[in-house]
Amino acid sequence: MRRCLSGRSTNNASHRALNSKGVVQPAALLKPQYAYDLGFLHGDVALSTIAHYVTTETKQEMRSKKKGLFGMRKSYSLVDTEYSKANEVDLSIDIQSEKLPVIYGVQFAEPITVFADTNKVIAGGNTTIYRIDALCEGEVQGIYDIQIEEQPLICSSGPDFDERGVGGGANSETDIVCFGNATRGHTIGSKEYSGYIRSILIASGNAFG
Repeated sequence: MRRCLSGRSTNNASHRALNSKGVVQPAALLKPQYAYDLGFLHGDVALSTIAHYVTTETKQEMRSKKKGLFGMRKSYSLVDTEYSKANEVDLSIDIQSEKLPVIYGVQFAEPITVFADTNKVIAGGNTTIYRIDALCEGEVQGIYDIQIEEQPLICSSGPDFDERGVGGGANSETDIVCFGNATRGHTIGSKEYSGYIRSILIASGNAFG
């Protein structure tokens, strides 16, 4: 839930004060510089993309083997065999314009997608999706934490570090790993770290050392 005021709309026509003919109306602009600001040009565009990939799966097959004199008898056994399986995943993004929040103090802000597209040249069968999210109106002092699938990147406590932390009990295949310890004041933008990469290295190595 956002506890903040609403700012500009990420709708291109509203942001640039366009009339029905797509012409800027200077008197309706919140700021003159918004007239040629195309940052929200894709604010209400849907991206439809299906990604295809191949995985190696294992299945059991019944195999028979001849036995006895002249192979008159047969024995049967289950054997694991590998095969290639074609898969697809829907990566479509439906961008809908919203009001950018104006944040005061420390608040949780959900990102608002303002741009999404794929690369034009697909090499090796790979598809790259480019996405830009906006957080709020104006500048903020810093970003203290980021949540992925409702899991913070900064460990919320000691037990959380033991379960998901780098250097703790994190399972990289199933867990959203975390770094540091929020109860010790660790944040992504903490003054004790000079940057995000350094914060990861220091937090993961010294959080509970």
